[in-house]
Amino acid sequence: MKNKIFIITIMLTLSTLVCCGQSFLSKYPKLTKKNLSEFFEDWQAYSDSVAGTVNCHSDICNAVNAEFDSCNHVIRKLQGTASRYVKKSGRKDFGIIPQYIPVEYYPISPTPNDTLFFSWGYYQMHLDKMVEYTITPRLQPNELYLTRNIRDRLMEFLTGKSIAHERPAKYLKKNIKELKKYLWRYNGDCNGAVIFNNFPYVYYVRATNDFIVLYVRDGYYTGYEIWYIKKDGKFERVSGKHHTWIA
Repeated sequence: MKNKIFIITIMLTLSTLVCCGQSFLSKYPKLTKKNLSEFFEDWQAYSDSVAGTVNCHSDICNAVNAEFDSCNHVIRKLQGTASRYVKKSGRKDFGIIPQYIPVEYYPISPTPNDTLFFSWGYYQMHLDKMVEYTITPRLQPNELYLTRNIRDRLMEFLTGKSIAHERPAKYLKKNIKELKKYLWRYNGDCNGAVIFNNFPYVYYVRATNDFIVLYVRDGYYTGYEIWYIKKDGKFERVSGKHHTWIA
């Protein structure tokens, strides 16, 4: 009976991975130093396959992609400067961005006096109209999409144990050192948590017909908002960072 339950559990797990398009994870029930290189090759192939199907041309998608492009421009400039002084290895240094960014869309048009729509929590008055969905940003060269399943596999590699039901207290230094060989940047762990996405990155969006707010995280405890307001039928970025926060 126990064997049957085990087999059913494995089948359901594999089915979930396949449905999510991450079937390559079934090849790696456990990440090790020996298979880490192959894992990244498969992860890149998966990310590229997803990127080839992304059709993101709405105003919200354009705003998100523009912000990622802006962040990546700085990152690529730093990479180019560093490459002059650091001997290149045979491995690629991958950047990581979220595959799915949650969006709250409110099909309403605030009045001119409601320009701070989201700052006031005014949006709560229209929760009955809110539409939730996710968008996938554009992928740049040598970037990978991060999902929850992939993150869990990486965390298990860093901690040496399953992290499904508890926050890890310790990390394996040798595995951190190995993982860092493949990443453009490793953010480190903070209070038992690791954020693999490269800072800064867009992690949430709220929008109306005339207003788009991108929520950007630029550290474990810090972030800010980027605003787009529609003028003459087109969304324009409001200069500067808004409502910077420290948790």
